[in-house]
Amino acid sequence: MNQNGGSVGDTRNVLNGWLNGAYRPMKRQASRENENPSETGEGKSLEEKLYDSTYNAKWSYIIIDDGTQPLGMTLVDGMPNEGLMWKDEELNVVPKIEETLEQKPERTEGVELLVLTSEMGWPYTGFARGSNSDIFIRREELRVWNVVRSGIELWRTQRVIPGCLYLPRSYVAIGNPGIGKSQNLGSFILYKLLHYDAEELPVVAYFRGVAAYIFEKSDNGGVGRVREYSKEAAITFMKVISSNTRGYIIYDFVNKGEQPPADVAPKWGSILISSPNLRNFDSWQKQRKGAFIVVNCWEMSEMRAFFSRMGLKLFPQATHVELREKWNMYENRVERVGPSLRYVFDEVMYGQELTAVDGELGSIVAGNKYGIYTKVLDNCGEWRDNDASHKLVKIVRIKAREGNSFDTYVCVAHSESIKKRILNVVFSGIAEEWALTTGMMRNASAIGLYFEENAIKYLCSPRVLTCFVSLITKLPANERARRMRTRKSILQHVRDDLLKVGRTNTVPGDINWAESEGAPVELYVPCIPNYPVADAFFIVDDKEAAQASGTTGKKTIVLLQFTVASRHDTKTDEFIHLLQSLLPSAEGGGHQNEATVEQLEEITEMFHWEIIYVQHFESTAMRSEQKCEITQGKAKHRSHQFVKGFWKNNVQQYHVQYEDNIVIKMLAVAAAGRR
Repeated sequence: MNQNGGSVGDTRNVLNGWLNGAYRPMKRQASRENENPSETGEGKSLEEKLYDSTYNAKWSYIIIDDGTQPLGMTLVDGMPNEGLMWKDEELNVVPKIEETLEQKPERTEGVELLVLTSEMGWPYTGFARGSNSDIFIRREELRVWNVVRSGIELWRTQRVIPGCLYLPRSYVAIGNPGIGKSQNLGSFILYKLLHYDAEELPVVAYFRGVAAYIFEKSDNGGVGRVREYSKEAAITFMKVISSNTRGYIIYDFVNKGEQPPADVAPKWGSILISSPNLRNFDSWQKQRKGAFIVVNCWEMSEMRAFFSRMGLKLFPQATHVELREKWNMYENRVERVGPSLRYVFDEVMYGQELTAVDGELGSIVAGNKYGIYTKVLDNCGEWRDNDASHKLVKIVRIKAREGNSFDTYVCVAHSESIKKRILNVVFSGIAEEWALTTGMMRNASAIGLYFEENAIKYLCSPRVLTCFVSLITKLPANERARRMRTRKSILQHVRDDLLKVGRTNTVPGDINWAESEGAPVELYVPCIPNYPVADAFFIVDDKEAAQASGTTGKKTIVLLQFTVASRHDTKTDEFIHLLQSLLPSAEGGGHQNEATVEQLEEITEMFHWEIIYVQHFESTAMRSEQKCEITQGKAKHRSHQFVKGFWKNNVQQYHVQYEDNIVIKMLAVAAAGRR
């Protein structure tokens, strides 16, 4: 076929006439077929059967259900109807950095993942079967295809214009290592290209590692076929046929620093899939004038949907409770190593990645990388090929500068937990320089982490704590209550000489359930990621203060929530999780199952309850009490009804707005500690 005409049959003849000596029979598949010749049907060659398996891969989708399934996800055969599918605005939006980093509410309905299943596997594993038969399509993969398809359509319309020399667009799709670019993105793009008009794209080449697979589409109702070649032979092949044949190439090389020759099939469309490592694509991209497509990491809800499918395969005998416990384990791993399929779901890789994360955190001090990671904390980090910083960061797609219509990105911390660890290392190393914190770090999320990780730590200083308590004000339920005399926090009734904490306790683990008295004021900090409702809390056991505040007979628990937001409402399931973590272990503390109403009543009756919302001085001040709303789908659950009422009627809410004086005291303590 020439560039302006021809047929699929012409192309097939060219392919058949090419050097058959370069063709590498797929011996593994052939031997498998010989062992069970009826497995893939009669009358077709192996090459045709493999093509057919890829082309006719079966669709299914994972949909958010009503909570009846163990992970809240259900697998449904077929393609979803249009009403369930993702809207264009979900796929095509390229946000500003601030919008990208905002915590998105978890979706409550619709499709979470699409699944394509090829019975004979996919070429990214050499058509190995088993768990590799499934590929998973997120919004990110569909977005990439939309960009690629638009490029093909433009090529298709432009080349028929007389005198137009428009060549097909080349692309570089980049994303973090381990997020499934080869498995999911490369395979999905291949599938969609095979379904594209055979007259327009009769050939699709897929390069993976040292091998290449040439997919030849059928003509006149015939059967397509796929052949495996060495990488070098396939490149030679395409140089031979590309001058009078149209096609498309998918490059997915596995060796770092390896790039395809830029002069191969210049009149074909192409996409190169890579990590952000420049050595994998810079020369090829410049010569082909390739446009970047940034592939974001997985969201937690997508990973949960993935596990809802794979968990049933990996743990077929597991009960619903056991599957939930497995997912909770994997969810915690995401906080420790980032949202990577490779490092979260593979036991060996997870252990190795944990070690790598610790090593890179240690190198911040040893390698004097404070400047590098200050940028990461400020959400403007850069990808670095010459060290292991990618163990701590992920790329995030953001809106490009004006005049650039294609994607760009910045590097941010893999997770909130990793960001806190980076922040702690950087803060400890340059404490005196953090007097300029708000100048060095302009974004709200970094300031919020500064509060949570370090402001809590400095509450152990009596002079900082005394200043903190002096700033406490009551949050009124409404404007009328604002004008009335309000009750003080119990902390404001503790004498200055008793207003100190000896050490920071951890929860769960260090709460003293014995009847013996402890210190008047004790500080507890969660030792688990994403602790609900509070970032820390005080337990106050001071009879004199209790008498003055009218809270005798019980200790008082004072929750601390550090936030830069103007509101910080919570949900009943989060409050239940907090209450459950405070239960004695023998009665359900730390258990995966939700606590009973009786257990919740027991723990709430043990204390008087307060919460203090602590805001940065640049934040919009809270003006009224924060709400605890019933979690969606739980309106009829007694436990959720109970905690909503308890929050409204029994939790006294207070507010602290940070100002210069307390920040100066904190930094003075930090500087004194350094000396």
